[in-house]
Amino acid sequence: MRPSYEWMLGRLDAAEARAQRIQAFAATLTFAAPVLVRTVTPSARLDSRWFYAAVVVFVLILLSGLIVRFGKRTQLPSIKVLREKWLHLSEQKFMQDMIFFAAQAFDHNHRTINRKGNVVLGMTVAFGVEVLLFVAWWAGA
Repeated sequence: MRPSYEWMLGRLDAAEARAQRIQAFAATLTFAAPVLVRTVTPSARLDSRWFYAAVVVFVLILLSGLIVRFGKRTQLPSIKVLREKWLHLSEQKFMQDMIFFAAQAFDHNHRTINRKGNVVLGMTVAFGVEVLLFVAWWAGA
């Protein structure tokens, strides 16, 4: 069971790291694009609908990153519960119960990590949309 938990935690860490990287890229773009565009094209206006739309997408990326970071967590067996509720069972019954509850935790962890991965995929798409909105703002200036 231990390797499966290590594998799940590795996937969880990877999803959270991707979300943080996308947030960092989006923040860099959001704060650097106005400076770059106004330097290259002084007539560019910050009251453009393209600019506002890009900022809204940036806020959505940040909120999605918070969902990934603080959303559901993985389940691990509780040593306290093991000691208090199952230690008195026979060895065979104990093993059967542990396999059952480990399978439940595995399914929960798998669903949680897949959800986080889907949110990260949405963040990636939103980042691409944000780039396109900034380009549209620049082209319209």
